[in-house]
Amino acid sequence: MSAAVMGFGLSRWLRPKIPMGPHHRLSAIFANSCSSRPGSLTQRFTNLRAFSSKEEDGEKKEESDGESEKDKIDIESADVEVTRRNTSLIGGKQMPMMSHVSVLPLTRRPLFPGLNHPLSIRDEKIFSALRDMKAHGTNHVGFFMMKNEPKNDSIEEPAETTGALLTRPDIVSINNIDEIHQVGSYSQVMLMTEYGSGGQVLVYPSRRIRITDILASPSENTPFFTAKIEQLIEEPVNVNDKEIKAYSMEIVSTIKEILRYNPLFRDQLQLFLAGLSMDDPYRLADFGAALTSSHRDSLQEVLEAMPITERLSRTLLLLKKELEQSKIQQEIKAQVEEKVASEQRKYFLQQQLNLIRKELGQVKDGKEDVIQKFKEEMEKKIIPEEVAKVIEEEMSRFKTLDQQSSEYNVTRNYLSWLTSLPWGVYSPESYDITQAEQVLNQEHYGLEDIKERILEFIAVGKMKGTTQGKILCFVGPPGVGKTSIGRSIAKALNREFFRFSVGGLSDVAEIKGHRRTYVGAMPGKVVQALKQLGTSNPVILIDEVDKMGRDHRGDPASALLELLDPAQNATFRDHYLDVATDMSKVLFICTANLEDTIPGPLLDRMEIVRLSGYVLQEKIHIMRNYLEPQAKKETGLDNVPVKITDDAVHQLIGGWSREAGVRSLQKFVEKLYRKVALKVVKEGINEADIGAQDLVKYIGHPIFLPHRLYAETPVGVVMGLAWNQMGGAMLYFEALRLPDGKPAEINKDTNNKEKVETGQGSFHITGQLGEVMKESAKIAYTYAQSLLFSMDPTNDALRSGRIHMHVPHGATPKDGPSAGVTMCTALLSLALNRPARKDLAMTGELTLTGKVLRIGGVKEKLIAAHREGARVIVFPAGNKTDYEDLPDFLKKDIEVHFVEEYPQLYPIAFPATSDSSAADMAAGK
Repeated sequence: MSAAVMGFGLSRWLRPKIPMGPHHRLSAIFANSCSSRPGSLTQRFTNLRAFSSKEEDGEKKEESDGESEKDKIDIESADVEVTRRNTSLIGGKQMPMMSHVSVLPLTRRPLFPGLNHPLSIRDEKIFSALRDMKAHGTNHVGFFMMKNEPKNDSIEEPAETTGALLTRPDIVSINNIDEIHQVGSYSQVMLMTEYGSGGQVLVYPSRRIRITDILASPSENTPFFTAKIEQLIEEPVNVNDKEIKAYSMEIVSTIKEILRYNPLFRDQLQLFLAGLSMDDPYRLADFGAALTSSHRDSLQEVLEAMPITERLSRTLLLLKKELEQSKIQQEIKAQVEEKVASEQRKYFLQQQLNLIRKELGQVKDGKEDVIQKFKEEMEKKIIPEEVAKVIEEEMSRFKTLDQQSSEYNVTRNYLSWLTSLPWGVYSPESYDITQAEQVLNQEHYGLEDIKERILEFIAVGKMKGTTQGKILCFVGPPGVGKTSIGRSIAKALNREFFRFSVGGLSDVAEIKGHRRTYVGAMPGKVVQALKQLGTSNPVILIDEVDKMGRDHRGDPASALLELLDPAQNATFRDHYLDVATDMSKVLFICTANLEDTIPGPLLDRMEIVRLSGYVLQEKIHIMRNYLEPQAKKETGLDNVPVKITDDAVHQLIGGWSREAGVRSLQKFVEKLYRKVALKVVKEGINEADIGAQDLVKYIGHPIFLPHRLYAETPVGVVMGLAWNQMGGAMLYFEALRLPDGKPAEINKDTNNKEKVETGQGSFHITGQLGEVMKESAKIAYTYAQSLLFSMDPTNDALRSGRIHMHVPHGATPKDGPSAGVTMCTALLSLALNRPARKDLAMTGELTLTGKVLRIGGVKEKLIAAHREGARVIVFPAGNKTDYEDLPDFLKKDIEVHFVEEYPQLYPIAFPATSDSSAADMAAGK
C-alpha cells in the first residue's frame, strides 16, 4: 500500500475504490495532518499509519529489480500520478546512498527513519528548488533540525495564500551552517502539493546521516546548502539480550498504556502494535520517540543516540513523561465532564420538578413569585396614593408580559425601584444641642461662627419639629472642612449621610434620572441615595455646586432648582420614576469654593455660610490634636515616641502649608511619619525627635518663599491684600518710572502770571490683570496725578514720565476692584521718591474722587496679613462691622485703620517727617 494514504484511517484502506470528481485533488491528503500541530497525537498516529504503509511498500519492492520506476498512486481514486524513487530496501538490504545532499533545516522536530512525515514550506524559492530537483530525478535530501527555534517575526509571511493554512513552516532557509545540528536524516521526497507561494511535501526518512563537509552555499537558484555526508551505521544487536528485551517490552507496554488515555485512532494503532516485532529495537525506539510530544532538543538527543541501550533508555523516558501528561489531561477532562454533567443533570431535574409541581398546583410561576415579593415590600411602607395606583397598574401589565419579551425586564426593574424606595420610612432625629455641640467640637477646631450657625439651625428644628425649609451652602477655600462639617451635622442629627459631587457635571439625567425608554435607564442620584440609605430624611451633601457644566445634554444647575427649592421639592418628579417623590424631609447641604460662579437663581434658594480658613494658631492646634494622632495610627507608630518640636511645626506650616485649609498640611504630616516609619524599620530606632533643621531631610525643601518678598518695601512698592478661592493672599504692587517723556514747564501768560504746562507721559500695567483690575489701575493713576498736582504742581513725575506698574506672580490671573488704594499709594511713593510704611498692608476700592468703598473677604485678608507679618492694616470704613464680628485672636497684634477717603490713608502710609506734617502734605501745602 502506498505511503500516500497518510491522513486516512485504516478502515478506509479496505473500502472499494469509488471514482471521485476532479475537485478532489492531492491536497486533500494533507488536510488532516496540516491542521494539527507538529507532535500532536493526530499527526503522530497519522505518521504511524504511514509507517505501516511504508512497510508494505518495502515488501512489494523486494520483488523489483532495484531500478527506479514510475508508480501510479491511487489515493481513494484521486487521479494523481506521482513519480517516486524507492531507496528503501532491495532484497532486504538498503539501497546505495548518495555521497552529498541538499541541506534543509527543520524548525520544529527532527525526522526519525522509517516514518512518513508531512512538512509545510512557505518559501517559494525552497519549494520551487525541490520541485525542480524532483523533476530531474533527484528525490533525496537531508533534513537537519535547527539548534534554536526561529521566532515568529523572523519568518517571512507569504504575500498571498490560496487555501493555505497559516501555521509556522517546517522548512526555512538559513545563512549559516552552524545554525543546524550536524546529525539528521536522509530522506526521500515522495509527494509535493503546491498552494499559494509554497506548499507541502511528504517525505520518507530512511537512515541517519552526519554532515562532514560543505560543498556549496546557498545561491540565487539554490536556496540551501549542499553538504557531503556519511551514514551513521547502527551496530548489530542481540534481540535476546535481557536488557534490550526488557527495554523493548516496557516501551510497548507504555505505548499501550498511553492508548488508554488517548483514544484517538486507538483501533488503527492497536492494529499496528499487533504486528510490531521485537526483533528490531532500533525501529521500536524511533517509533516510540516520534510518538511523543516531547521538546525538540530531547528528540534530537534520541536521533543522535547510536548505542541501542542509550536510544531505548531515552525513548522510554520520553514515553513515561508522555504517559504522565496523558494522565493529567485525562483527570482534567474527567473533572470538566463531571461538572458539566452534574449541572446538566441538576437543570433537567429542576425542570421536571417544576413541571410536576405545576401540574399538581403546588407552585406558582416566576411572575407570581416576583409580584408577591413586590407586594410584601409594599406592606412594609406607607406608600402615597398616587404611587400605589401606578404600582397596581404596572403589576397588572406585568402579569400579561411574556418572560422572553424586552418589556418584561423593563417593567420588572421599574416596579423594583418603586417598591424598594423608603416611602414613609424616617430615621428618628436628635435635636440635642449639647450632643451636637460635642460632635462639632470633637471633629472640628475653630470655625466658631460656623458651629454657632449649625446649632441655631438645630435649635430651630427642635422648636418646629423638623429641619426642613433651609438649604445650607458652605462656601470657602479647599481643605477647610466643608464636607466633613456636613458629615458632622448628619451625625449630630442622627441621620444617614450621602454625598455626591456635581463638579464638571453636564448631564441633567444625573440629577433627574433617565427616561425609561432608554436602555439601561436609572433614576437620578438623589433617588438612588434614598434607596441606598433606606430612609426618606437623610442628609445629602451636594459637593462643588460652583463647578457645574452645561452642554447639549442640559443644564444641571437648572435641574437643581426644583430639588433645592423648599416650596417645590415636596413633589419632586424624577424622569425615571415619573411619580411625585417627597424630598422636603431631606436636609440638603451644598459646598462651593466660589460664590460668584453659582448661578443666581440657584444661589437665591440657598443660605450661604462662609468658611474663611485657619490661622497659624488654629493650624497648630489641628495638627497636634487631629493630624498627628491620625498619621501615627495610619503608619503604625502608636507605640513609637515621635516628637515634633514647636519650631518645626511653625516652619512646616509657614514653608510647606501656607494655604487656607489643612489638606496639604495633612499630606506633609503623613509624609513625615512615613519617613519615621522607614527609619524605624531600616535602622531600628526606638524614638524620633524632629526639629526645624530636620524638615528638609524628611520632606524636602520648602515650597513657599520667605514670608515676605521684600523685608522693607522700597520706593514705589506697596503691599496689598487680596482674596481668592484658596483664601487670603498678599500681593505686591511695583511702580517704576522711565524719564523719557516731555517734562512739565512753568511759563507766564499774557497777564504775566505763572502757568503750568502739563508734560506728556504714559502708563503701562502688567501681571495678567483682569479687566476690572485694569480699570482700577487707570482710576488710581488719574487720582494720583490729581492729588500730586494739588500737593506740588511742579512735580511732574507721573505726568511726564513713562510709568510701568507690575503685580508679581504673572502666571496667576488677578482681578477685582479692591486694589485701587494700593495702586494709588504705590504711584505716590514713586512720584514722591519716598517708601511707604514697611509693615503696612491695605485694601479698598478707590473712586475717581478719592472715596474708599467697601470690599469683601475681610477675614481671609486679615488671616493673610497675619501670615505675611503685616502689622498695620487699612480697611474701608464700610467694613468696620465685618471686622468687629471677627474673633479676638485675629485682632491681636494688628493695628487696623478704617478710612472713608484716600486723604485719610495718606498720613498712615507716609508718616509725618521732621520738616513737614502729614496733614500739610495731605492738604497739598
